[in-house]
Amino acid sequence: MNFLEKYEDRKTHTGSRLVVGLDPVIEKMPPGYDEIGRIADFFEKIIDATHKLVLGYKPNIAFFEQYGPQGLEQLKGVCQRIRGYEALLILDAKRGDIGHTNQAYAREIFEYYDADATTINPLLGFSSLGEFLDYEDKYLFVLNFTSNPGSEQFFLYGEKPLYKEISDEIFRYSNCGAVAGATKLEYLEEISKRVGNSIILVPGIGAQGGSVEGSIEAIGEDKLIFNASRSIIYASRDDGYHEASGTRVIEINELVKKAMERVL
Repeated sequence: MNFLEKYEDRKTHTGSRLVVGLDPVIEKMPPGYDEIGRIADFFEKIIDATHKLVLGYKPNIAFFEQYGPQGLEQLKGVCQRIRGYEALLILDAKRGDIGHTNQAYAREIFEYYDADATTINPLLGFSSLGEFLDYEDKYLFVLNFTSNPGSEQFFLYGEKPLYKEISDEIFRYSNCGAVAGATKLEYLEEISKRVGNSIILVPGIGAQGGSVEGSIEAIGEDKLIFNASRSIIYASRDDGYHEASGTRVIEINELVKKAMERVL
């Protein structure tokens, strides 16, 4: 299955619209897991406890890279666990370069880690993304209007604001979607209209406090994926941390389900 087919299949079988962000921070992990060599063990218990409840997972490569080669070894193990459950694997890498550099990035993400999708920085122009777009069964979530404070500095720049330009480019490609934060509701509706049927990855509903219902109302269609990270993976530092993560996932799923029933 290509990404879109897998996305629809996971929606049907899980009823969820959620991916869990996997961002390792040793200091936040429970005693016994607070060392680099236990990162994969920590996340594998969360994956085992939640894989039937979510669309998939979004490991952020930077959080693994900060621990050097050993951290990347842990990422490989985490990706393999996700693949074993046939959940969506979105590798959050935010790559974007030109030519052979992009080719190397794409090979790493889609072949070595076997990800279904990744995040892309488009600021070198869409023509620079050919090496990623060539993987037609994969999916690219293009940074559009991100949830961080200060993103307005560039995304609102220009006579035709940059976020509109990026949205119009996304619309042209069948394997591209948008990253648009739940903390930027005033722009989500316009983005949704411009990207057509493309999927929108919506971060910011967890620790950043973005609105689930507001995001669904702005997007207006069932073409979204919510992402939450810290609020799920660090729900507890006790021995049963993975059970606490599962409970938090169920709570978010119910919140999204009720919001979708009210709005759509």
